[in-house]
Amino acid sequence: MKIREFVEADYQNLYETLSDPEVMKYIEEPYSEEKTLVFLQDAGLCDKPLIYAAENDNGNYVGYVIYHDYDISSVEIGWILKKSEWGKEYARELTKPMQNI
Repeated sequence: MKIREFVEADYQNLYETLSDPEVMKYIEEPYSEEKTLVFLQDAGLCDKPLIYAAENDNGNYVGYVIYHDYDISSVEIGWILKKSEWGKEYARELTKPMQNI
């Protein structure tokens, strides 16, 4: 599992994830292409990213992790995975390397 900064080329993978109604069922309404682009720019391509791309051991995008300061004494950690990647125990793997970001 690898966590890395987003690049513009990640847009399509991010859109496929965020536009999936099942992925977004308990989060918010599925994203449009425009909303995904704004989110990528504001949260992933900014100077201090709030989200990071997650790849499996083969280098394939599986989703993203959320990691940023929440308040003065804590951080927010989370993840959103592509539906095709559910059930592969990636959540457990994703939390380990985030301690070093």
